[in-house]
Amino acid sequence: FKTPTPYGGRLTWVLPGGNFLIAHIKDKTKIRHKKRWSQVMYMYYLLGFRLFGDLNIIEKLYKRKRKKNSSKSKSKLFKGFGNLLNNMDNKKRIQMENTYLLALDGDVDFHPEAVRLLVDRMKKNKKVGAACGRIHPIGSGPIVWYQKFEYAIGHWLQKATEHILGCVMCSPGCFSL
Repeated sequence: FKTPTPYGGRLTWVLPGGNFLIAHIKDKTKIRHKKRWSQVMYMYYLLGFRLFGDLNIIEKLYKRKRKKNSSKSKSKLFKGFGNLLNNMDNKKRIQMENTYLLALDGDVDFHPEAVRLLVDRMKKNKKVGAACGRIHPIGSGPIVWYQKFEYAIGHWLQKATEHILGCVMCSPGCFSL
């Protein structure tokens, strides 16, 4: 299905088993073309339209919290949003726990098994908020050698450090769930 949206368009396919594959196409003439804006757009879509039906619930909660506390502290919003999540029905909670956002760079080739591995990793521990796959550059020459070295250092040193610290500093967008 093709659906026009305020940010460009959305393509929806119905997969075997009744699951949906939804691709969002961003038109940079309608919305800023920077990466952070893409992330905001996807989260707005997932939280607002896909999971809650619309954003009226969240916006009302935000306005109510702002009236109670005139300081512009965002922590109050997140506490209120946490209450919204804690008080939702079980069906909606299960839907949220089984909704994933796969972020890819345009030049990444991947196998379906790689996505399955990321989903399995996410389902193993409910506290895991993101998982990323390891990228292997293809080709030859000094630039590819440098990329392989840079990616290896990132996975061997940075990911190990993040594991020890107990937090992720950055989930790379080239292949992340």
